[in-house]
Amino acid sequence: MKTVLVTNIPYPYRVPVYDRIANLLGNDFVVLYSSATEPNRQWKIPSLHHAHRFLKKLYVRYSIEGFYHINFDVLKHLAELNPDVVILYGYGPTQQLAFLWCWLRKKRIVLFNEGWAITEQSLSKRQRALKKFIVGKAHAFIGASKKAAQLYGQYGAPQARIFVSPMAIANERFVPPPSVEKQFDVLFSGQFIDRKKPFFFADVVQNLARTRPLHVLLLGDGPLRSTILQRLSEAGVRYTAPGFVQEDELPSFFHRSKILLFPTMEDTWGIVSNEAFASGIPVITTGNAGTAHDLVVHGETGFVLDLNVDDWAKHASLLLEDEHLYAKLSNKALERVQAYNFDVAAQAIIRACEKSLS
Repeated sequence: MKTVLVTNIPYPYRVPVYDRIANLLGNDFVVLYSSATEPNRQWKIPSLHHAHRFLKKLYVRYSIEGFYHINFDVLKHLAELNPDVVILYGYGPTQQLAFLWCWLRKKRIVLFNEGWAITEQSLSKRQRALKKFIVGKAHAFIGASKKAAQLYGQYGAPQARIFVSPMAIANERFVPPPSVEKQFDVLFSGQFIDRKKPFFFADVVQNLARTRPLHVLLLGDGPLRSTILQRLSEAGVRYTAPGFVQEDELPSFFHRSKILLFPTMEDTWGIVSNEAFASGIPVITTGNAGTAHDLVVHGETGFVLDLNVDDWAKHASLLLEDEHLYAKLSNKALERVQAYNFDVAAQAIIRACEKSLS
């Protein structure tokens, strides 16, 4: 089963999955990357222990976060490799070119997507029609979450051909030490952009600070960072803000934090939830996050709430005050995240490819 995966860049949370597939399929598995990185990415490019090629870089920025990659040489590489199965990670121009190549040559097509209903809201009728057409021609489907898998069904994909390759991290790297001082009451980790709702986070923190002393940890960078920090300073909230932190440094910060607040306007997933749970940290998030009601289960591993400042502050206070409740949610979070791992993710991709051939 010679397989080629076409994707944008080496995402740190997916590279270990591809390495595991390569351990099983060897050089019969090749990843074609549109680019080594994107201008808004600050992470280190991980070591790649799988067969791969970087395409001739060409992209167009369409938003503060997004890029369309247009790699015409994907056709040349597909012709050279002549795979049995092609996995298309996303629906960008490069993936569309690869789709046409597969369709014309009657190759097996596996679609791989992170999006779900809420992230599809901004799509035009033309984009929806194109997706429906591509789904109708594909032979198997991989979602990065249960919600992403359900979306395929809405486009007409048969349930028996849909698989979930969960978003995962190296859970073992985040296991908290036996005794660690919880230095930070509340944690924010992500980009300081409108979509991540940092002003909402600041509102919740200010609400909490009215009734208790707080030490807040803010990880990440972005255009709104200085404004948020100034606002917290003016409100007299104590905070630590080291900026963007590389993946290998994250565990020590998470270990010293009590609660992760993860507000968002929309997120395909929210890998920060995995990092929190693997550290034994309960998460408060919104239904706008892909991780909500999947990894984050309301009342069991954290709370899923509407974006209401008073409600978030109330539930955060509850976790900070009730040691029994905190321990219960912390233990359940550690337990639940174990099923979200690289091996499970890799096996789902392989099963989808095998199913595409039947």
